[in-house]
Amino acid sequence: MDDDAARAAGDTALSTQQAAALLIGPPFFLVLSGHDVSDIDTKALADHFMHVLGSP
Repeated sequence: MDDDAARAAGDTALSTQQAAALLIGPPFFLVLSGHDVSDIDTKALADHFMHVLGSP
């Protein structure tokens, strides 16, 4: 599926690469910067991802 089709199907302005970076980037950064994995608020990260994904 190309980015235009993915954006239309998901009703978002984000490309698949942008969505992947938004989903993977924050936890990846936290792990690489030495945060304890058990201290990472995955719900907050997921909520933020869903909020941005749902924004036009």
